Formats: sequence, C-alpha cells, structure tokens
Amino acid sequence: MPKETRSRVKPAPDPVEDEAPHVCTVAFCPICFAVAALQPLRPDAVEHLMNAGREFLMAVKSVLDQRAADAAGDDRTRLERIDIA
Repeated sequence: MPKETRSRVKPAPDPVEDEAPHVCTVAFCPICFAVAALQPLRPDAVEHLMNAGREFLMAVKSVLDQRAADAAGDDRTRLERIDIA
C-alpha cells in the first residue's frame, strides 16, 4: 500500500486580502467620493438612486434635444397664434 503524501503546493493568495486599499491621488475625486458615500447603503437603496439618476439624465437629454431643435430652426413643434374674428 503506497504511503499517502501531502502536496506542498501553497494555496493561491486571496486577492481581497492581499490588495492594498485604493488611495486616490486627486484631492476631491468625485468617483471616490460617490463610492465612499454609497458603500454603507443597502443594495435596494443604491438601485433606487441609480434609477432616479437615470431618469434625471433622460429628462436633461430631452431638454437639450428640444433646445438643439429650437436652435436649428425646426419649426414643427412651435405653436402659431391664429386670431379668430
């Protein structure tokens, strides 16, 4: 019966434990600030904030698209006053 031998291979290091904390070189980095602010929140709260942000950006895009159409001289959406005698 062969003797049981143990492998002497070291397990792969855990990347989470070996990774140094991220240190941003920018004084007030908006990305790092947002990550630090959202970190303690629950996932459903973060999802709600992301959806609200998406809706806000869609509204801003709509306003900018309308302003661009107005600047280009697109008269299809303008109202015209008609006097009724």
